[in-house]
Amino acid sequence: MRARALSSAHIRDAITAFPDEPVVRYSWPADREVVLWERASDALRPRVWRGVARQEDETDDEILYDEGDVTITMADVRRAIEEAGRRVGSEFEALLTAPPEEVEKGEE
Repeated sequence: MRARALSSAHIRDAITAFPDEPVVRYSWPADREVVLWERASDALRPRVWRGVARQEDETDDEILYDEGDVTITMADVRRAIEEAGRRVGSEFEALLTAPPEEVEKGEE
């Protein structure tokens, strides 16, 4: 039902115009309603996330975590911060790269 709904230009226009509203399928005269998406904007979100090609850099090979099949390097962290900046905005990226604030005694 969802794929068929998204194939309609009218539905896509409604999703764009009212991103916070639910998308429902109404049947008449049965008076039956089926919620396809709780929020219209959810219909446009990608279901599959594309990976970023890993680039090796000798200066970024510091391993921060290595357990089992999972290895996280400083380069991975930098790429994640850059991706967050592209998706959310440069202000968020600045928060992630900002130096930690000093904590005064008694505030801990």
